[in-house]
Amino acid sequence: MAEPAAVAESAPLMAAVERGTVCLVSRLDADLHGNKGMLALLSDDRHRDRFDASELALLDRFLPWTRLARARVTDRSACWRTHRHTGRTWFSSRHCCTEVPAGGPVRRRGALWSPTRSTADDLAAPDGGATLTIVCVDDYRAPARARLAAHNWDYIEGGSGAELTLDANRQAFDAVHLKPRVLVDVSACSSALQLLGADLATPIGVAPTAFHRMAHPDGECATARGAGAAGALTVVSMFSSRTLEEVAAAAHCPLWMQLYWLRDRRQLADLAQRAERAGYRALVLTVDTPQLAQRRRDVRNAFVLDPDIEPANLPPVHSAAQHHRQEGRSALAQHAAQSFDASITWADLAWLREITALPLVVKGILTAEDARLAVEHGAAGVIVSNHGGRQLDGAVPSLVALPEVVAAVAGRCPVLVDGSVRSGRDVFVALALGAGAVLVGRPVLWGLAVSGAEGVADVLTMLNRELTEVMALAGRPRLTDIDRSAIR
Repeated sequence: MAEPAAVAESAPLMAAVERGTVCLVSRLDADLHGNKGMLALLSDDRHRDRFDASELALLDRFLPWTRLARARVTDRSACWRTHRHTGRTWFSSRHCCTEVPAGGPVRRRGALWSPTRSTADDLAAPDGGATLTIVCVDDYRAPARARLAAHNWDYIEGGSGAELTLDANRQAFDAVHLKPRVLVDVSACSSALQLLGADLATPIGVAPTAFHRMAHPDGECATARGAGAAGALTVVSMFSSRTLEEVAAAAHCPLWMQLYWLRDRRQLADLAQRAERAGYRALVLTVDTPQLAQRRRDVRNAFVLDPDIEPANLPPVHSAAQHHRQEGRSALAQHAAQSFDASITWADLAWLREITALPLVVKGILTAEDARLAVEHGAAGVIVSNHGGRQLDGAVPSLVALPEVVAAVAGRCPVLVDGSVRSGRDVFVALALGAGAVLVGRPVLWGLAVSGAEGVADVLTMLNRELTEVMALAGRPRLTDIDRSAIR
């Protein structure tokens, strides 16, 4: 079958592929709606000087839409097909199915990749079949991956070491069973709560993750707008790619400011006081990172920040360090080694508490002993966290540590938890084990990458909708009704 004219133009691009100037990425990962993998071609900006002008024009035309191009050069099963009723033409193989409508953006089976798209919900199948919709948070993962550069995706998704804790976090949720009660009035279920004086529509908040401009040009400002639309708390990372003041101006939700303990206490104090002036409600000190653990994906990628992304809240010297590329090293790990103070102890928390009037929440607690110490040293809240599986590999899963921490705190302050929350059922399980709220990291970035603020709002709203459904079906109409008796 002859190739469509719209794709015949891409012969120079295919020549570029064949000489290795575009990275060929094959992954065997669960794809949208049951497809078992895809073959993707991703452009690599570091290699753009190898393209001639006509090839660059083609790259700019095709790849920003989709990051998917013809993979036929490595796949003998590939061929062009035309639907006999609709006349639509698409490229099909055992790995992927890509439609090329005349004059329009490229579609993959089950999804439309276009920066002009305002929502991720309409996913039209190229064979003229029924429209597919995003129905759960995991459905955002594949389109988010397709939109991100490979090194940025690895940074977001990767864990430390062999990623044992990253996997164990997810397995811990899957091992829990629910025990529903029946003949309970669940005609009105409420997920509203108060947390450190803030009224929230949901116990699901945004975890602190760095450099949101990897996922979307508006970065943390879009994230805050999306969280506000969902009535959710947002914890802003010290390493945000928009200034904390810009995020505060964009936000319609309560904000907490996350900090690492820097060697330069003047910079740390300045961040804390800027957050107080900007209207943030609490400081969150991450205590599980005296140094950055080895993240093998980042080491293999010799990870550096993209040229247009920087730690917007910190002096330029921090940005320079995170853009310095060295083979076999992560620039972020190198920067952390230079900037983080590994000598701090519990006694140092008094200094941080004194420089602002904001309550201090301690993040990175996994044991009863440290939970008691946090409360004794004035913590207004603790977050049970293993850093999303990105620090000590083999550390106890957050969900497994949660009951021990809750018992040690004994109601003296709120306990939050993060780590592999992917559904409203997961939120329900965490609440049943004693969490007052949960924080979500990677799925928020998936939504941000696909649809900006709207995608963030959709992720958080979807999780809360699933939570209230589980509450109704489990016979627990209020958050206060969710306790250990609801799970096994």
